[in-house]
Amino acid sequence: MHFLCMELQSPRRLNVADLAYDDGGSGSESECESPSSVAASTPGVGYGRAKSRFAEPETPSRTCDNVPSNGKRCDDAVSEFATTSEVKKKKSSMISSFKRRFASKSALKAKKATASSQGSATTPQSDAYRADPVAKDPKDPFEGYAFAKPLGDGLIGSVYKCWKPNVNKAGVQDKEKPYVAVAVKVMSKAKILDINETEHVVRESSIMKAVCRHPFIATMTESFQTPSALCIVMEYATGKDLFFLLHEVGSLSLFQTRAYFVQVVLALEHVHHKGFVYRDLKPENLLVREDGYLRLTDFGFAKALKPGERAYTVCGTPDYLSPEALRHHGCNRAADFWAVGILLFEMMAGYPPFYGQTHSDLYRRITEGKHRTFPNTMSPHAQDLIRQLLRQEEGERIGMCAKGVQAIRSHPFFKGFSWTAVLKQTVDIILPSEIEPDADIGPEDITEPCEVPCLTEPCVLTDNEQKLFEGF
Repeated sequence: MHFLCMELQSPRRLNVADLAYDDGGSGSESECESPSSVAASTPGVGYGRAKSRFAEPETPSRTCDNVPSNGKRCDDAVSEFATTSEVKKKKSSMISSFKRRFASKSALKAKKATASSQGSATTPQSDAYRADPVAKDPKDPFEGYAFAKPLGDGLIGSVYKCWKPNVNKAGVQDKEKPYVAVAVKVMSKAKILDINETEHVVRESSIMKAVCRHPFIATMTESFQTPSALCIVMEYATGKDLFFLLHEVGSLSLFQTRAYFVQVVLALEHVHHKGFVYRDLKPENLLVREDGYLRLTDFGFAKALKPGERAYTVCGTPDYLSPEALRHHGCNRAADFWAVGILLFEMMAGYPPFYGQTHSDLYRRITEGKHRTFPNTMSPHAQDLIRQLLRQEEGERIGMCAKGVQAIRSHPFFKGFSWTAVLKQTVDIILPSEIEPDADIGPEDITEPCEVPCLTEPCVLTDNEQKLFEGF
């Protein structure tokens, strides 16, 4: 995945998902929790998980009680409306997880004691996952990697900036440019098992492989696993996400809005063409490169849907949830076009169109279509396009008709604006704010070694647990 990663410096919104995930493209309302019982969840390391903002437009910053003072995204599972059955379910899962981990650790201690009595030392995983670019284990998939700094933390792992040996297909390292910067998502297998998200994490990797060959989608270069972690390697570029830019400037210019909107629609069109629904569009998942172009990232909630199928899991960010998802009617690619309408409003106004003092109030306004009044600065064409994207009926949304995305391209909002030029990346996009380059330009510039806990700690998983990750 072409991964544009950046430091996290502003409060973020949490994603929400049902406690029980759906497995197929079919389901019923009875299989889903009510909108008032959605819980925060992160199937992978996400960018920008913080509570939804329920404030009025006068206070556009999105803050939450459990966002750290350093402004990093908060990925803790949160459920304000958990029912008694859900609490019991969580407690049961926690007890089972504790028993499993305790048994695994006991087995590991016994194994170490046996090895010690036989005069051989049991060594944990290699220390090569630190800043030293020279790995000690020739079979180590991270051989030669130098971990420079953490980029973001999630519920099951973290993303790091790394320097990777620049080798060709023959395995020969380039002499002029021996190292290249990459972003590495490292997800702890133990944590994945603890929250029962194995299937979704494995699925995320396969979806990324299928959709990443697009100019506006983050490209994954490779994926592999160690005994204790799942790892995805992506191209790295200095930049910020769109939420950070909106947090700094408030709203975007008309030209910037058009340029970013076009890139998002083209990226989603590619995802839909490949047979997937994205379900997690928001500014936090749109990474802005130093050249001003976007990359869509984080496919943790994406799902393959055949024609006529629907996904019944309520997942995504509260501000961006579609009314059909909240009504438990299931969703398809129309939910992505709804989210595009929310994004367009937020880029032009600086805040999302729906708000509420509580989650329930927010969901009620979404299902009733009661959005905020359009700002006076928003053109009539922009207002009309947003209205057509935020239709309550899925089939009435622009983009869902027979013309598809072409109907959006021909809308008067884009009169005189070239979609082709954006796709070819020949348009000069002026960034809303300046992006400072990284201080390190190679592994030799790393001043503070960065350790990856789940790689350096001993593995405590059983053989049966390891088999669950064979599809990654």
